Amino acid sequence: MDIDALIDEICKKVLERLQALEAQQNASRCDTCSNESCKEYTISKHVITEKNVIDAHAERAQKIVVDSKAILTDLAKEYAHKRNIAIERRDISSSARGNRI
Repeated sequence: MDIDALIDEICKKVLERLQALEAQQNASRCDTCSNESCKEYTISKHVITEKNVIDAHAERAQKIVVDSKAILTDLAKEYAHKRNIAIERRDISSSARGNRI
């Protein structure tokens, strides 16, 4: 094995470990959104994109509520999954409570 391949393999393992630790920290911070520091965001759009989830994550959202008929892009689902952000589907009316994006 050459030195470049070895360095690449080490970097890959370190990044995987860091992602696992980040996921653990997020899980301990917000266990099914029962603690007070957990933020719930409602996104009342028909199509939920990765950008919408990134914006919610930037606001420290740990749970995103979307309409039961909303379309989530694959990238939005993947981003949320990697960052331990729960996505809950509900029937959202115009009088839905909570932070809205």
